[in-house]
Amino acid sequence: MKLITTENMRSFFGDEPVISASVRVTKGCNLRCRHCYANGGACLKNELKTDEMKKVLKDLSEAGCLSVFFTGGEPFLRNDITDIFKTTSDLGMSVMTSTNGILVTEERLKEVKKTNMKLFQISLDSSTKNYHDFIRGEGSFDKAISALRMTSRILGKNIGVGTVLMKNNSKDIGNIMKLATDLGADNFALNILLKSGRANIKLDPTTKEKIEAIRDVFRTFKELKGKIKFTNNTTIPPFLIPPELRDELYEKFCFCSFPYLLAVESDGNVAPCDGFLGLKNFELGNVRKDSINEIWEKSKMMKKIRSIKPADMKGVCAKCIFKESCMGGCRAAAYLEYKDMKMPDPVCQHIYEAGLFPKDCLKS
Repeated sequence: MKLITTENMRSFFGDEPVISASVRVTKGCNLRCRHCYANGGACLKNELKTDEMKKVLKDLSEAGCLSVFFTGGEPFLRNDITDIFKTTSDLGMSVMTSTNGILVTEERLKEVKKTNMKLFQISLDSSTKNYHDFIRGEGSFDKAISALRMTSRILGKNIGVGTVLMKNNSKDIGNIMKLATDLGADNFALNILLKSGRANIKLDPTTKEKIEAIRDVFRTFKELKGKIKFTNNTTIPPFLIPPELRDELYEKFCFCSFPYLLAVESDGNVAPCDGFLGLKNFELGNVRKDSINEIWEKSKMMKKIRSIKPADMKGVCAKCIFKESCMGGCRAAAYLEYKDMKMPDPVCQHIYEAGLFPKDCLKS
């Protein structure tokens, strides 16, 4: 799939739409996870009210948005969250969300079931209580497990488990995937640690540990034989997909809609994606002052980002066979590490520099 460039986007869509969006409905959170790149905790002083949130969603729909991923903080801290989901669904957009599961109830899940929920993701960072609770807080493991069982029973499908790859769970990833399947999840997201907010290098696995953990998750995927699939928000670089699985998996989760997406902070600030929220030099505007369409059309930053072509990519991206569609992997991770939007995702570059990049994925 090669829709990344401006020319291909215009050819396919007839324009340059906002394909997808992430909306951080609150910065407030009932946990203080050690790896939280959003630095969730206290609510911001001036978070968007229900009517303002609905206006943002209407604007996104009119800008061509197909799906909205609701994040936090903890989305279920908002009393109006299922109403927000319903509005999104009524506007014809797919709904996705990620939660720690603690505030999920049967009543709320029954409201969720009425919406076009394409992914209801619950975070799980270990197959055992000790490490999950160490990362997220005492009692959070049992509550996440309970929430997964309840969600599976009520929703029945599109249930995901989201796991952040860290040093102390790198040998547990396959077990987490198996547990997710046992609890009724049919989707799994493995996300590389984004070193921002509370996350830091001490939590990050070594390059070899990352490679082995990702191999483990694909071994487990094959063992489970179709019982679970990867979500679109999985951040595994495409060259790490085993050759025999590339045709099946590549376009399912290795195609990010960046730079044809926007992220909205709970106070209305807008950034190119969720990973850029909070970075002052990437603030595109605020929805209280301008509409989504005005921000999208007028932003010099977004025009500059959208002008980057595959041929402009640096580092290992210049040699990688996937650069035309991958376009460097996570752009937020690349910027945080190198301060350069044309550099590769650090995971890719580190693997290349270690001499471990698969030769069949490099142009001769």
